[in-house]
Amino acid sequence: MGHETDTTIADLVADVRAATPTAAAELAVPVYNDVLLQLKQDQTRVFNAFQNFVQRDRQRLNKLQTSYVFTQPNRLYEGYLQKLDFLNERLKQAGQNNFNLASQHYQRVFQQLRQQTPIHQVRQAQTQLLNLQQRLNRGTQLVVRQKNGNN
Repeated sequence: MGHETDTTIADLVADVRAATPTAAAELAVPVYNDVLLQLKQDQTRVFNAFQNFVQRDRQRLNKLQTSYVFTQPNRLYEGYLQKLDFLNERLKQAGQNNFNLASQHYQRVFQQLRQQTPIHQVRQAQTQLLNLQQRLNRGTQLVVRQKNGNN
């Protein structure tokens, strides 16, 4: 007579059925070589990811090292130097303009003061006197000629 195994509720809901406890253990525990292969694949994947990370950072570093900031650092402040030159030139022009204005003012004041000195006033009076004498002489000559011509 044969033996028939009972079917339990666990058998009905199980994903996999094993005939013996040893077969169940074999199904439940992964094969060593499969685990080893999975570990090696994971290790390779992590190593490749790390290499990619290092390579990207190395490329970024190379890009930064070849950027103009490091190869031509003077370009960083080139604009500031141009502005400084421009402002320096404006300052020179403003200084020259101020000097010219002060010089013109000084010359005007000096001329006014010179015109008010007694020597200048005497010379001016002498010149005016000479002009008046010349006009008087011409007027006298004109009157004399008219009298001589009319007589």
